Amino acid sequence: MNPRRLAALISLAAALAVAGCGSSGSGGESGHTHDDAGSAAIIETDSSTSPSEFRGGEVEPVTAAPALDLRSQDGKKVRMADFRGKVVLVSFLYTRCPDICPVILQKMHNAQTKLGAKAKDTAIVVISVDPKGDTPAAVRTYLAKRNLTGHVTWLVGDATELGAAWKRWGVIAAESPTDPDLVEHSGVVWLVDAEGNRRVYYPLSAIEPDDIVHDATRLLTSSGG
Repeated sequence: MNPRRLAALISLAAALAVAGCGSSGSGGESGHTHDDAGSAAIIETDSSTSPSEFRGGEVEPVTAAPALDLRSQDGKKVRMADFRGKVVLVSFLYTRCPDICPVILQKMHNAQTKLGAKAKDTAIVVISVDPKGDTPAAVRTYLAKRNLTGHVTWLVGDATELGAAWKRWGVIAAESPTDPDLVEHSGVVWLVDAEGNRRVYYPLSAIEPDDIVHDATRLLTSSGG
């Protein structure tokens, strides 16, 4: 196999691998992803072609972002179409996470803040990976403590509703076998463009606000935003 192609596949698998919250290592079967994830892959770059315009992993082929049909922490029904015209940062987190999730959330917010005037053309969407702990009240309290009320749309639901969203987005989420309050889940941030297409992603090890700002700006510029 072409070494560059192999590296691309490994990077995609790493982005969708399970992150063990509250532990020093990864849990679960990190190589086991849902079939739906196969529709997203990094563009294979080659020295004979021009480099990608994005700093994150570029999704190919470009297709519409998987559907959302959940309610926010405020009880509002939310669909991807609601964000048309904005660049959307999407991740899968939970409020009881002691380490990884708060860091990812803060990095997304830092990126949005660094966008300055363009921040109004972006949105942060979190899909819960904890149907048991992420009640609307718990999410509202969590965001209020971090001064993020009004900055984040956090989608909640029961196990069936959220499980369907995880599968569509190729995300793994499962209760930790050692602690029922912890969830092992994929650590990734997706960037969806203003037309509703999933374009770029950042694995847990490479979520940097400056890179998100760069890529979001490119997407906003190309869409006329």
